[in-house]
Amino acid sequence: MSSMMIHTLLDACEVVLYEQGEPRSSFWLASQVVEMKLWRASGAHVRGALCQHIAKHCETSRFVTLPDDEWGLRSWAAE
Repeated sequence: MSSMMIHTLLDACEVVLYEQGEPRSSFWLASQVVEMKLWRASGAHVRGALCQHIAKHCETSRFVTLPDDEWGLRSWAAE
């Protein structure tokens, strides 16, 4: 997955979540995408992008919201 082309903030979040293998908060995701030099974003930007993607794509979104204000990958549910 780390060889995935990163064109958007959502791509960067997907890479980080995939590599971590567990749900994370939007603020943690933001810190990681910046630290890994994948994207420059704040926790609010990450949260907004994830919420917007889920609202637009519903069941086909690559992300899911989880308890404790965390985000995960929909593909984890299939595993």
